[in-house]
Amino acid sequence: MNILLVNPLLAPDRTPETCNLGLAYIASALRQDGHRLTVLDLDARRMPPERVREVLAKTDFDAAGIGTLVSGFRSTRWLTRQIRELKPQAHIWVGNSIATPIPEVILREMPVDVVALGEGEATVRELARATERGEDLSSVAGIVYRGPGGPVATAQRPVIADIDSIPMPAWDLFQQDVYTKSSTAGMPGPKMYVITTRGCPYRCTYCYHPFQNVKVRFHSAERVVAEIAELQGRYGVRSIHFGDDLFVVDKKRVYEICDLMEKRRVKVLWSAASRVNTLDEDMLKRMKSAGCVVLGFGIESGSQTILDNIKKRTTVAQGLDAVRLCRKVGIEAACSFMIGNVGETPETVAASVDFIKRADLPPTVFFFTTPYPGTELYEHGRAAGLIKDEVALFESYGEQNDQFLVNFTGMTDAELLRVKKAAEDRLLVDYGRRHPLRWLRHMGRHLRHNVRNYGWAAVLRRIVRRLGRLVRSRP
Repeated sequence: MNILLVNPLLAPDRTPETCNLGLAYIASALRQDGHRLTVLDLDARRMPPERVREVLAKTDFDAAGIGTLVSGFRSTRWLTRQIRELKPQAHIWVGNSIATPIPEVILREMPVDVVALGEGEATVRELARATERGEDLSSVAGIVYRGPGGPVATAQRPVIADIDSIPMPAWDLFQQDVYTKSSTAGMPGPKMYVITTRGCPYRCTYCYHPFQNVKVRFHSAERVVAEIAELQGRYGVRSIHFGDDLFVVDKKRVYEICDLMEKRRVKVLWSAASRVNTLDEDMLKRMKSAGCVVLGFGIESGSQTILDNIKKRTTVAQGLDAVRLCRKVGIEAACSFMIGNVGETPETVAASVDFIKRADLPPTVFFFTTPYPGTELYEHGRAAGLIKDEVALFESYGEQNDQFLVNFTGMTDAELLRVKKAAEDRLLVDYGRRHPLRWLRHMGRHLRHNVRNYGWAAVLRRIVRRLGRLVRSRP
């Protein structure tokens, strides 16, 4: 069977940092069964719409599979319509986390035949087999398909218990010459991503998990280190980012991975997502010696009220302690903060500013609280009448929660925006006063990162706007 896999363009103004690993896993599973695959990697190739249509028209395929995040809703809808127009007989499948929480919306808004739910490696193999043979799709578990009377949901598919049985991603089908150029301070290129777990044991109200409410499963240390070694051999990678929801969820496994990396002499610098309540000094030292240079923390707020509201299951004190421990052992703590959660007030934002100062963190840009389908926050927004048009919201999603879409606070929109800008400007000025040399280094790193991702024109516009705000805010 000839199958086209499409990786949609997600953020046109931002340089992509990793290939679509979910789609790469799907490609690997299909290739095992002998299907003939073509990958149209639009996030890397950045084609104009007319060129995309030309490529679609010239490509021979029986089925097209599209997998992306829900922030790719607009581009996926456009793509499915072009495919249906140009290849009316082709089967169209959509999966990954764009599809799992909203299959009925996908089938209503797009000319799609099948929506695959949850992890798709086993599902897509059965789907391709049934489609190729012309069999009834009702026997394929884990899908919602377009039936004569409307959407038909099949039986729920069990999760893959042994994820080591899943073949490594088909990296070679994607434009790795684009992705491996990605680098950040302390993480030199070539840099690539590795996924070592599936699932997360925590249920924060806002968190949009690619694997919804399922038991956490782990790749063995053997598999993790073998994958890193494979990437070193193929692409000469010098840095790895572990793209798990939460890499540091099982301390024993973290030690096993670190031990095996050193035993096999797999030397890379690496970063990962962590949690402030999953660390201790001994483990941080072990991670540091095995190459860890950055740990990401979703601190989210310096207010315990907000942390409790979003079911973070952490405390302000744990956050401060995690930053202190990372600094002590020489690992960078990359902390993110949100603004606009349920219960947010000027006082809770001030508590976040106070946290950032006490932790002596670099100036912070707050992400807007954004409701994603399948989350408790999203259901709250619907129930409270804050989300009136789901499709309009899906079309508005930006990159990294950088747009203000829904106001969950008691403040007016204008007041929330004013509080956000004032907090960011206060942090920028305060850090510059306390650490002028560090401030200059931070701004230089920030400038290089933004120029690489967005280009000089966009960066200059941001600088002018920020300077204008700082001048106006001076007493």
